[in-house]
Amino acid sequence: MHSLSTQRSLKLFAILLVIGITACSRTADPGNEINSSVSGLQVKTLQKEMVLAAHQQGNIRISFPSQDPGIPLYVRAEPSLNQYFVKDGWLVMPFYRNPDCIRPDFNLLSYFDVPAAFGCELKVEGSYIIESGAPLGTFPIISQSRGTAVPFWFVQWNDFAALATDGVVTIADVESLNPVKGLADNFVEMLKPRFENHQVVINASGSLEDGRTFMFHVNHLGNQTQSIRLEFN
Repeated sequence: MHSLSTQRSLKLFAILLVIGITACSRTADPGNEINSSVSGLQVKTLQKEMVLAAHQQGNIRISFPSQDPGIPLYVRAEPSLNQYFVKDGWLVMPFYRNPDCIRPDFNLLSYFDVPAAFGCELKVEGSYIIESGAPLGTFPIISQSRGTAVPFWFVQWNDFAALATDGVVTIADVESLNPVKGLADNFVEMLKPRFENHQVVINASGSLEDGRTFMFHVNHLGNQTQSIRLEFN
């Protein structure tokens, strides 16, 4: 009896611990760094959601770029839903497509570039879940992206914000800020793109052109960054 009671207590403690970690990840102050176990838990939680969505009757899984050319987007850094990931004065700019391919006159703040973006090399691969028969252009329910050579640029947020005051920022404008550039050799993103239930979680690590390494995590829910971590070593 004593052994059974102990086992039940340990199971209850484990459940409470998981609940506590999840709650902390949802309410963390954006200025606070979080540890890798919590960031991994956030990804796994959304991965489970994706599995459930894939098995829901009528939904289908689409792979990219094999079945779909991927999102017509270059970089996730834009005003819609305040998708600027800023930590310690640095704006983090993860590129889904080769930045060398971006046409010089394109306004990055306008986000999508159809059809030109489809002609640029996609730096990630993955899949998304959509309802069967959903109209063309419907945002997926949820998606997952991975990459082993994903460009990351880091620029001073104050400088970028000053550039963006007129509502136009080109790739040349960003280059003028002398960005710190790198490649993530380990990139995972879970995304729920629909505006009424928007969430993006990114875990990435890699190397910088100057020889350092970086680690990045963000959990952005709705129009607010819930938690963020950025390290240069």
